Amino acid sequence: MRSAMLRETQVRNAHLQHIEFASSAVLPYLTFSWGLFVKGLGNWIQMQYHYAITKLLSATDINVSELDMLRIRNSHMEDHRLLASVALFRSLYDNQRDSYDVLADFIRAAINITSLWGFTVDECSKALKDTFGFKIPTAVLKSCLKRRLKDEVVLSHGKYGITSNFEKTEKLDDEIRLAQEEQDRIILELIDFVSDSKEKPLTFENENKLRDDFRQFFLGGTKPGIYHVDIGKFILSKSRDLSFTRKLNHLEEGVILYQGIEYSPDIGAINSWRSDYSIYLDTEILFWANGYDGVLFESLFKEFIELVKEINLKASNGAKIHIKYFPETKQEVDSIFSAAEHLFKERRFADPSRTAMQHLLLGCKSRSDIIAKKGMFYSLLDRHNIVQEADLDYYSHPQFNCESRETLEVLTNEFSEVASDKIANALKIFTKINYLRGGVSNKGLEQSKAILVSGKNLYRNLAWHSQVMTIENGIPFSTDLDYLTERFWFKLGKGFGGNTKSLVSFDVVARAQIILSTQVSTKVSGEFKELIKRVEAGQMQTNDANFIIADLKSKATKPEDLSADSIEQLSEFLDVDSIEAGIRTRQLLEAKAAEVPGHLTNLEKTKAELRVVKKNVFERDLSVWLNGLGVLKNKARKRYRAMAGILAAIPIILLCGIAIILSDKDSLLSQVGFVLTAAAFIWPFVSTKLAHKSIMRKVSKWYKRDLSEYEPRPKLQI
Repeated sequence: MRSAMLRETQVRNAHLQHIEFASSAVLPYLTFSWGLFVKGLGNWIQMQYHYAITKLLSATDINVSELDMLRIRNSHMEDHRLLASVALFRSLYDNQRDSYDVLADFIRAAINITSLWGFTVDECSKALKDTFGFKIPTAVLKSCLKRRLKDEVVLSHGKYGITSNFEKTEKLDDEIRLAQEEQDRIILELIDFVSDSKEKPLTFENENKLRDDFRQFFLGGTKPGIYHVDIGKFILSKSRDLSFTRKLNHLEEGVILYQGIEYSPDIGAINSWRSDYSIYLDTEILFWANGYDGVLFESLFKEFIELVKEINLKASNGAKIHIKYFPETKQEVDSIFSAAEHLFKERRFADPSRTAMQHLLLGCKSRSDIIAKKGMFYSLLDRHNIVQEADLDYYSHPQFNCESRETLEVLTNEFSEVASDKIANALKIFTKINYLRGGVSNKGLEQSKAILVSGKNLYRNLAWHSQVMTIENGIPFSTDLDYLTERFWFKLGKGFGGNTKSLVSFDVVARAQIILSTQVSTKVSGEFKELIKRVEAGQMQTNDANFIIADLKSKATKPEDLSADSIEQLSEFLDVDSIEAGIRTRQLLEAKAAEVPGHLTNLEKTKAELRVVKKNVFERDLSVWLNGLGVLKNKARKRYRAMAGILAAIPIILLCGIAIILSDKDSLLSQVGFVLTAAAFIWPFVSTKLAHKSIMRKVSKWYKRDLSEYEPRPKLQI
């Protein structure tokens, strides 16, 4: 925190130096003022001033006045205090009964820190704003002082004074300081992340803009900041750090609790909806309800519709919230289904950014499948009691008309990137909402009677524009689903912590996923339309367009599919002109394809040469193998002959042995005669076939063993 303050002081001094350098006409005045300043503060200041002038001469000139610098600095300090305060608000809420107990603690702290021992309601409000950045309605402050600090303050003649029961302590002072230091760390991490992603340090002005956009990410604003995509990437990059995301979610929940108090007319308004109210859903929200834009958007709608049902159950005096859609919305929905039928029939590409259209066409095998999906679409709306509004004469009271020529011209000029007919259509819906409200938009959400919930950023931006929102602190004609979910959550006194399950709507990572997915879809849609325009103008071939469209389809993604691993690929897509990149890629592929015939010819020639080499090697290996096989066969033949000879010699040897035994008694002639006679007698009983089989069996066994140990037959590899 100390380093951050030092840096702000250095930058502020540098800007003051730049101002002096910017105009020579101002130098005499600054020199005179400096002289007076030196007389009052001494030589040390003089030395510092000369040092600052020396630094000034090497600095870059910028056009910022001292008054602007002070205003910016004060604005950042106020926003910084508010973010830290809502974070502390959420932390204290865990140990309290409700939000107003926590608010009472902040009132006590503001009184102690500012030594406000006697005060009016307005002075108490100012102390809360100056100390914590809170802007609390007077009615809420009065109720809180009366009900939660009734024994600690006393009201006399319109002025409050503290009693002896009031605890004079600054226990929240240290806690708010710690909360501010925590916010400092988060923002410095964000600045480092953005600087690294852009590969250059941020200027002082851009740092301040980034801080503003970070505040706006949580506190809301009329338009997305220029760094809202970078903030989304930063949060997504930290999505696996549970401790970090818990801090951000607590910050978001603290904002919800604070804004719940800020928009409450009084403390006793919780848990009871007391008037009929109509919420009109536009096309995007109806498709979210049917899950056409992914699981995350469907979850957001389910959480919203469950809160509406719970409020209706607890509403008093027969009051009820009605969910409807205008006839124009039904026409737009029907036109989307008709467009799907046309695309299916013509076999044409759908805009890759339109995930609802992609979902609608998915799995359809005939036009009847699309018609069936249409029936299921309206059936789900009926189950949720979402009905079409009846036709009314919305122009019967001209004072409620929001479509003046002047308004249209102003908005068309300011939103030049948007087609004028889209702005005109939005103003028509605003006229209807204003008519249904009877022109009353300044008495709080519940008393405004009607509101449009849209998924289009354009509608939200127009609804908050000063040309449309002509009253201060009014309820806009159009809002988003998050806004009503937060209000209904607080209205039901749900709170956070304990056994209360938080909603996906309050998850900062989910919001970051939606921001990035929306940014990708916007770019995909813009480039798809540019492709169609180029093809129709003859500036691009259809084959090139089809190639790029196929690539764009792979880039479009649903929010729930984005993760920390997606950031690099996401950044590459968002920072590159996909059409030109696609054309270059296709040209490169075509150039490589043109080289293929020559490569194929060389390849075939090389293959033929390789086949010849392989055949020669095969023939040589086969010859060696066959020679070795011949050796094994000769070995087997020798074994056969040896065994046959041995078998034949056995009886001869036996007969000769017998003859030798008888040699002492008989003559040689009688011995020979005996042998021949015995052989002649034995021979008929000898089976040559049996002997042959026996020998072959034995020899074959040895041959197979030798063959198994021999190398396998070579194969020709083609």
